[in-house]
Amino acid sequence: MAWSNAKTAIVAAVAVIVATGTATLVVGYQVHGQSRAQPQPQAVASAETNFPASTWIFAGYDDPQSAFLSVLWSFKTGDLKTFLASLTPSERARQLQQFKTGAQKAGKSLPAFFTIHAAQVMANVDGFRIVDRQVVADNQVILHVSSQGVAAPETEGVVIAKMIKTGNEWKLDSMGHP
Repeated sequence: MAWSNAKTAIVAAVAVIVATGTATLVVGYQVHGQSRAQPQPQAVASAETNFPASTWIFAGYDDPQSAFLSVLWSFKTGDLKTFLASLTPSERARQLQQFKTGAQKAGKSLPAFFTIHAAQVMANVDGFRIVDRQVVADNQVILHVSSQGVAAPETEGVVIAKMIKTGNEWKLDSMGHP
């Protein structure tokens, strides 16, 4: 029962982070005219499946695993431009709408809303492990990802990350429970 509640909380928090980051980036760059170069990707071994939080890097979008790692890295570092670039267009639009609503209800700016939620989610994530990879089509892969929490290492759960290839890059399209 406790694990089910913890797993639900983690997935909900990640969804909030995804939505907040998208809204913050779009509004922040449109309103303030800010521009930030995307970091250079660092290669990840194709056989690598275990990613402690201390090893997270921007790995680019060449494969589903690297794209997923880049999403989490963008949470950890607060790099909203990279976060937005890590989502499919439909997921970006969906998250943007959710976070606009959340920020308005909380009476906070989108950047402040993102920062609060990102800090909450990342404080309890010690790492992740890709436990399974299902190739659905040439342009779609489902990653089964086990999250590892700092506060309660025994509460490890699996979420599904749907990765879609758009052009030559892989992007996160959705994430949830199996």
